[in-house]
Amino acid sequence: EVVTMATKEMAYVVSQDSDMHVYPNVGKGYIPFESLSIPIQPTDNEYISASVYHPETLAKYLNLEPFQLPLFGTLLGNDYLDADLVRFPIGHWCSVEGIQVTKNNQSGWPKVVAEFIRRNTHIQGGKGRDCIIHDIADQLRPIIARSSMKSREEKASGFEDRMISSISRY
Repeated sequence: EVVTMATKEMAYVVSQDSDMHVYPNVGKGYIPFESLSIPIQPTDNEYISASVYHPETLAKYLNLEPFQLPLFGTLLGNDYLDADLVRFPIGHWCSVEGIQVTKNNQSGWPKVVAEFIRRNTHIQGGKGRDCIIHDIADQLRPIIARSSMKSREEKASGFEDRMISSISRY
C-alpha cells in the first residue's frame, strides 16, 4: 500500500523493509528509515538528510532489467519464500557451472543470484517475461527434488507457484 501511494503521489517510500529495494516502482525512491536524519530543532543551516535508492540503479548495477527485481528479491528469500529453499539449489547450480560461492559470504550472494537470473532467463525467440519464472523453476525444481530437504517432492512440485505468489506481492 505504501508503494502504491508513493507511486501515485510521486513521493518517497520510507521504510525499514529492505524488500523496498526490489519494488520496480517506488515513487521518487526508497529511503531506508535508518538513513533518515531529521534535526530535533531545525535551523536555517540544517536539513533533513537521507540515502535514496532507486530500483533502476540497483537493476543496472546487477545487470538485470528492472522488471526482474521482484524475481531477484524472491530468489534472495523474503517473507513469502524461504531463502533456504532456493539457496541450496542455486549454490548447487553454481558448483556445476564452476562459480565459486563461499558459504559465509552473505554480501556476495546477491551478485550470485543476479548471475543465476542472467544465465537462466532468455527473452528471445517469442519467449517473454512470463516464461522467465518457468525457466527458473525448471532449473531449480530437479535440484530441489534430488536434495535431502524435508518434504522435497512437495517443495519441488509447488516451487513455481510459490515463486509466482512471492513475485506477485511486489
